[in-house]
Amino acid sequence: LGSMATVMADSRRTVVVSGVPAVLEFSRMVDKLIIHFQSRRRSHGGDVEVVKYPTDMGGVAFVTFDKAEDAKRVLRKEQQIMMDEEFTQDYVLTVFPFSTDVFLYVAGATVDLSVFGSDQASLIKSLQSAHRSIRFQASPQQRKASIEGPFSAVSALKEDLIRRASHLRPSSQTADPGSPMRNSKFPQNDLRKGSTPSTSNAGTSEDILVDIHTFKYIEKFHKTELDRCLKDVDMTTKEVEGAGVMEILLSVKKQSGASSRTLKDALENLENMIFLWQSKLRVHVINYNKSAFFDKQKLIEMCNHVNDWYNNVLYLLENSCIKVIGPLANILLFINSCSILIGLSPT
Repeated sequence: LGSMATVMADSRRTVVVSGVPAVLEFSRMVDKLIIHFQSRRRSHGGDVEVVKYPTDMGGVAFVTFDKAEDAKRVLRKEQQIMMDEEFTQDYVLTVFPFSTDVFLYVAGATVDLSVFGSDQASLIKSLQSAHRSIRFQASPQQRKASIEGPFSAVSALKEDLIRRASHLRPSSQTADPGSPMRNSKFPQNDLRKGSTPSTSNAGTSEDILVDIHTFKYIEKFHKTELDRCLKDVDMTTKEVEGAGVMEILLSVKKQSGASSRTLKDALENLENMIFLWQSKLRVHVINYNKSAFFDKQKLIEMCNHVNDWYNNVLYLLENSCIKVIGPLANILLFINSCSILIGLSPT
């Protein structure tokens, strides 16, 4: 926890690094990151105070410099390429300023870019320049890109893609009828959707993307307040597979007499509620050996036992891991209790 406290103490001296390759032991990779970011020639950096790696986000490190101006210089460098004789190849790193937004991280989302034509390289270069905290991995033949980054940045990217697509000439939108971002793993069911109503049902529906862990926590512990936010409005939800986000559609209740103003108020109330809890919650992961815990019901009973002690914590069982969501102090206590009780390993 010591290095994390340093990171939080002065975010101006800290940068977030994504794309850290999993090719060495953690301690060796920390050494390589220090060497890279202390080299003025390679990174434009300076003396490094601490590197936090690994973190809860795969392939993500926090690098804190002695001086804030060193962090600023690193961020101004257009491309960070980490090279070392122990590596079989060079690795392009994505580097962006530290903020608490990074704790709500989306990994493995996919965007379908086929609507923009065949020049994927120019498009991705433009997107990278506009969205510095997003890491892109292009698949030119499939006209898709895998993305990862803070949830807020991924949402901003989605809105940018919608805006860019809406400015395309009709003649340029000649891709497969089913393909233009509709079938993407990232929710793009309608190119005009976002936080604004589509023209086909203007004033009667709105949709937004929210962090899935935050939403599930609110549903579990603050359902009454959520229902109050959505008075006279129907809500449907859809989990976006592999993206860590939930798509929420709000629509005016039939025969309620509610107006489009009611819908906009409900959307604003929901966004404010989500924002409030995003700032309060953290997500940590406990890995476990499935072969050692083949009895899922027994594992649930153990977690429920710990949950009785810290009842404002939500846990979710996923494949070979338990995700723990709640205020930081409480989830750390939950994790420690699990480690003692059933010998699980927090990441």
